[in-house]
Amino acid sequence: ARLVAKARHDGFHVSTLSMQFMDTLSLTELDSLLKKFCVHISDDLELDRKSSRGMLKELWEDEFLDSKMKCSTFFQDFIFKEIPGPFFLAMDEADRIFSHQQVSDDFFGMLRSWHDLSRVNPVWERFRLAVSYSTEIHLAIKNMDQSPFNIGLESRLEVFTHTEVQDLISRHGLQFSGSEVDGLMQVFGGHPFLTRTALYLIA
Repeated sequence: ARLVAKARHDGFHVSTLSMQFMDTLSLTELDSLLKKFCVHISDDLELDRKSSRGMLKELWEDEFLDSKMKCSTFFQDFIFKEIPGPFFLAMDEADRIFSHQQVSDDFFGMLRSWHDLSRVNPVWERFRLAVSYSTEIHLAIKNMDQSPFNIGLESRLEVFTHTEVQDLISRHGLQFSGSEVDGLMQVFGGHPFLTRTALYLIA
């Protein structure tokens, strides 16, 4: 959420996508996933629906392009032409795809190719991507040379220490005794999400 806010502040066009919105069938079929992926991004950016659907229909009728090429072409020839300036895509709960190996390999391989394009292609150089996940990345893609998870900046959230929990308590404007901090650590074991949620609710 803070990355998204920063991107908007810096003048990026921003689209957010949680993979929770994707139905199970879409996660098991690459063609369906990429079509819905394109539709969601286009709608989220509030681009002309009739034009976007027309472009998608035209692309998906082209038998000479595979699904990844169709999706990439939609971004390059429609989305990037419709929005001026830089574009930031924030994907949440990407690990929902991990258990569908073939789809996962192709989807994340495509994202890696977009990153590579952003370094050499003027159209793609204004594209930025953030992906959040909570599962080991080796489950996402077999060939790590095609992985988007070994490039860019990784921010790994480790279990909070006792000192970090104390700091988090003070950041919430709370005052805990030593035994209360110990009790919080005992209940949640320093788990970042659970500790943060508990303190948020208490505050």
